[in-house]
Amino acid sequence: MDNLGSIEQNSAGQMAVSVVVNSGTVKVGNGGTVSTSGPFANGGFANAGVVSIAAAGTFTTTAVDYIQWAGTTLVDGLLSAANVSLSGGLLTDSGTIQANVTNAAAVEPGDPFGTLTIQGNYTQTAAGNLLIQIGGANQYGQLVISGSAALAGTLEVSLLGDYVPAAGTSFQILTFAAYTGDFATELGLRLPHHRFLTRFGTART
Repeated sequence: MDNLGSIEQNSAGQMAVSVVVNSGTVKVGNGGTVSTSGPFANGGFANAGVVSIAAAGTFTTTAVDYIQWAGTTLVDGLLSAANVSLSGGLLTDSGTIQANVTNAAAVEPGDPFGTLTIQGNYTQTAAGNLLIQIGGANQYGQLVISGSAALAGTLEVSLLGDYVPAAGTSFQILTFAAYTGDFATELGLRLPHHRFLTRFGTART
């Protein structure tokens, strides 16, 4: 099934849908649960539209994969899948992902501030981007990984508004149990005294 319209779960309770390709909108409200029946030939659920999961909502593909090749996934609640694979679009907000995540697109924790938690491993490929926004000493995006991180691609840090961190300020933007690799490209914080200490998951001024 290809969803070109809108599927909304606006109240507590469960909704089971057969959607396996989303080119429209899927919204999960507070207290609601949406599950897909998958799998199909290329995985469990494929997104090229918008999937929005509210703070107390759950979207699950059960034991199959969540694939995104375009569009946006906004996780303020819980996204549960065997694996989450991003080849396009954006994954953002401040919820929890119960899956191993492969990022060959863009991940932006917080949107703009807050913590995106991955209960699993995180792999960022050469095509992947981790986008971090900083608006104050205690206002910034953070990616928390319970498992291991395999790092490559780009880390891009953006300062919002008129905020300029003082020299010596640090931001714990990335945490993990273990890591391999490092970001190939680091963008943002362009003032001369800023530098990145990415192997420890810290952007430091």
